[in-house]
Amino acid sequence: MNLHIMVDEQDGFLTGDKLRAAVPDWKSATVWFCGPAGFGTALRRDLAAQGLPRGAFHQELFNMR
Repeated sequence: MNLHIMVDEQDGFLTGDKLRAAVPDWKSATVWFCGPAGFGTALRRDLAAQGLPRGAFHQELFNMR
């Protein structure tokens, strides 16, 4: 198991393309996302459209004030 932490100040903003590039076996990975709800929804849809299995994306829900 590998943990990949991406920090926007160092890595730029997270995209599905960046995640797929960083994790070659991403289709068999479990994704844990903590961030704005809309961004997480967009990322989940992107990954699902590219083949991430249903149930492999976990999201902490919160909204920025």
